[in-house]
Amino acid sequence: MGIGRCKGICESHSIPKSKYHTHVYCRSCEWWIKHEDCENIRCPCCGSLVSTRPRNSKAKIKYRMLAK
Repeated sequence: MGIGRCKGICESHSIPKSKYHTHVYCRSCEWWIKHEDCENIRCPCCGSLVSTRPRNSKAKIKYRMLAK
């Protein structure tokens, strides 16, 4: 599929930044997407993989505690 490139679709949406429990994050577009709007693990704008969990340690601990 190649490298994901932003097509500008994400700029037209106004989705507030939220946590990973309700949204996924595209690191290429820097865009938060609701779980319902992201049909698979790829961004609808650029086609690259989306992040479903936080990266840093403090956020991971909070995410795991809330997930249990």
